[in-house]
Amino acid sequence: MLLTTLLLACGSDPPPAPASALELQRRVVRAAEEGLLWRRAHLALEQGDAEDAARAIDMGIRLAPQRFEPLIDEVVPLLTPELAAQLVRDPRRASMLRREAQQQAVEQRYLEHRTPLRLEGVSEARGRAVLEGVRREYVEVPDEAAMGAAAWSRLSWIEATLGPPPDGATVEDAIAAGRAAGLSEAVAVGEGIEAALGALDPYTRPVWPAEIAGWSQHHEGIGVGVGLALLDAPDGSVWIDAPLLQGPAWGADLRQGDVVERIDGIEVPGLPEPRAQLASALLQGDAGSTVTLEVSRDGVLHEVRLVRGSWIELMVSGWERADDNTWVLWIDEPHRIAFVRIAGLRPGTDEAFDALLEGIHPDAVILDLRGNPGGDVMAAVNLVDRFVEGGTLAALVGRAVPEPAAGEGEVPWNVALPGHALEGVPAIVLIDGGTASAAELLAGALAERSDALLVGEESFGKGLSQGLRVDEAVGVAWQVTTGAWTLPSGSPLEAVAGDAGGLRPDVEVSLSAAETFLITKMRQRREHLRTHADGTPIRSLGTRARPELPRLSADPQVVAALAEARRRVGAAP
Repeated sequence: MLLTTLLLACGSDPPPAPASALELQRRVVRAAEEGLLWRRAHLALEQGDAEDAARAIDMGIRLAPQRFEPLIDEVVPLLTPELAAQLVRDPRRASMLRREAQQQAVEQRYLEHRTPLRLEGVSEARGRAVLEGVRREYVEVPDEAAMGAAAWSRLSWIEATLGPPPDGATVEDAIAAGRAAGLSEAVAVGEGIEAALGALDPYTRPVWPAEIAGWSQHHEGIGVGVGLALLDAPDGSVWIDAPLLQGPAWGADLRQGDVVERIDGIEVPGLPEPRAQLASALLQGDAGSTVTLEVSRDGVLHEVRLVRGSWIELMVSGWERADDNTWVLWIDEPHRIAFVRIAGLRPGTDEAFDALLEGIHPDAVILDLRGNPGGDVMAAVNLVDRFVEGGTLAALVGRAVPEPAAGEGEVPWNVALPGHALEGVPAIVLIDGGTASAAELLAGALAERSDALLVGEESFGKGLSQGLRVDEAVGVAWQVTTGAWTLPSGSPLEAVAGDAGGLRPDVEVSLSAAETFLITKMRQRREHLRTHADGTPIRSLGTRARPELPRLSADPQVVAALAEARRRVGAAP
């Protein structure tokens, strides 16, 4: 009864059902999902659409492996190596397919002998700066032989006359051979160094001049543009879903449901599908530049001129929006249980967390880190500090990582400071396979230092730390793995010695693809803005749940987390 009466309704969603009823709903959803995927896979195979068949089989295997795995051998020969690698279960075969897919992608890129836009401005001087920086700071002494072999292999895919590499070939040798074989400086340096750094790990890579601005904005959590969310309407037109609360379009004469006709004179109905995605790209541009939209509303054409700007992307949110667009944090107000979702970690995310909880004094907090890919580690450490009175919160090991140090009257960066309002407050942390890197550090450190309970699914398992370095004099940047994170206990997050890495939940609640889809739609409706700047209402126009899928009345992982939070505060189950 308590689960029904105390869990807040999800916006326009029906009230959550009791746990037993919810489990019944889940079984019904999964049964319907299995049937849908089975029919979709066979229909796609009949129609020769191997890609769609593979997607259906991949989701079906997670739901009913014995039923769907026999279809793998039927569909793999019809797929591109890239898709086949995602489907096959043999690690060695999957690795070979991924390499074949990479080779095909590189060869396709240079069919017309053009230099990719991302490599514009790449030079040997910039390449040297990247290699020197990585060699100086990489977490361990780089494997020069592996780097050289990878660079040579990549360039030989583009220019077959390179032949096999000589013994002991370095990255520089591969680049020189590529140049001698006729490759341009940008291609030889750019592709050679990208391949070489890829041999170290998946995260170390160059950031060439054409990419620097976008990478810096991404790492800082800055959005640039006009701040409009667009969607494809059922009739093929493009609608405005809503302006972003902090974006330049907020307060302009634009309304939800306005039909976008032209952007800077370009006819939006004439764009190929997906039109909303392409229209959104037309809205992008440098801060300070202008863009003119022509929208129709009730048959009347309106022209709106906007100046592009920048804003801090939303990373911290509550349970749902109130009518004035502020956040409601209480998921169980009688028992003082607050709900906070952190979508990513950027500089200032910890401050946004503080601002959201200002004046709120919960007895327990449910922290939702599902789908959080990580980001700024200091933000993660600072968030752990909010719940912990003192002691070490994390450690970073690497050959170029200095020992934590503190100035006079200060404590090292990885040591908690006392005095935060949430110290001792129980935390229940939601995690899943999309919880990675600094978000895993946050969850794991809370589990070890504040006895937080982890609920959901196993996390991604990325424990390597990267830094973004910029050489302004040369005009190039690079992302380099400088260290490996460990939890306060010394446990690594990255896979080592056969260990899969990552975090295992204390309370496991696994979701199928359909369940994930349904609860994502529920969350989007809860978090959607309620009113425009002038007070006119906004409703969620986004994609609705598929009609052939039964509904869920609540998020099963949140229900489990709420039950654990109530136990922590001594509430009756």
